[in-house]
Amino acid sequence: MTDDRLVFHNGDLIVSRDGLIKDSHAKESDIIVVSGTLLEGIGNSHSDIDVYVITEYLSPVEEIGKHNYVGSEKGLVRQFYDYLPEGNFGLDVEFYTVPEIHALFDRMISLAERAAMNTKIYRPKLNTSDSDAIHKLLIGKCLAGSARLKTIIESRHREAFCFLQYRNKIGGYPEFKDIAGAYASKDVDTALYNARIYLAQQISALCHISGNTNSKPKWLMQNIKSLPEKDSNLGQAVMSFLFTEARTQSAKMSLFKDWCELVDQVFLATHEYLAAATSFGFNIEEAIKLTEVEFEQEEFHDKQTVLEFQHRRRLSDRSGPSIPEIFEACTTP
Repeated sequence: MTDDRLVFHNGDLIVSRDGLIKDSHAKESDIIVVSGTLLEGIGNSHSDIDVYVITEYLSPVEEIGKHNYVGSEKGLVRQFYDYLPEGNFGLDVEFYTVPEIHALFDRMISLAERAAMNTKIYRPKLNTSDSDAIHKLLIGKCLAGSARLKTIIESRHREAFCFLQYRNKIGGYPEFKDIAGAYASKDVDTALYNARIYLAQQISALCHISGNTNSKPKWLMQNIKSLPEKDSNLGQAVMSFLFTEARTQSAKMSLFKDWCELVDQVFLATHEYLAAATSFGFNIEEAIKLTEVEFEQEEFHDKQTVLEFQHRRRLSDRSGPSIPEIFEACTTP
């Protein structure tokens, strides 16, 4: 990528910077960010160039002419899509106002701060389009208005976004308990299906806490491949498990030992990143303390409550029971 041209997909797609700006139908004062999986290096021959135009005001639809697709709101353009002359690549242009982008990042920060207030899996999350927009703005290349963009996107935003995505995906005792219940009832197909989904969620959480902002499930395999080197073997082991074939009941049952070990390893791998966290007061020491406080606040300390908090402690504490031990206790009458 140079100042005057952008090269994607190993040279299969080359576009000029000025041409892309012109094709985006942005105003002279607008901020223009090019992004997407082609820029990340994980896209394919059917991927799009994503362009985000941040503007003071939205333009009427009639001002941008005809396109393969135009999305509008009250007669104002929100998005348009075209296929490029080169191959099957597309150009996807989305428009946001400056106040909307400020509000989007403020909403994300608010969710991240709230996610640091307890150790239970944090369910509230950004919608898919908002998560995608934040990701692409964080990893994108600014073509115009870079000085103004720096006043909108702060250095803390990336860490906050990664932390929020991590908290949305890591843990989840209700899902873990459901898997244990299906396994104990010999409904192994249900247990194994959900175990794969659960493991995919946990490795996705590791990808996020290690710094990856791409939260679309379809790119999970590429995210795993981009894990830091120290976690690459774990990533490969998780991928192997997700694609492991098991036809008989006994073969399926035998996979759960490996599954428990992998979930445990993912939890332990997140500890180093959590220990290094500086934002939101949710470093590993605080998380351990918070778990203990929350446990003492529980009205009942029955078997399931104890197991749930053992599971939650494992998210930040190496000294307690492991996931294989918790799973065994959870599946024992």
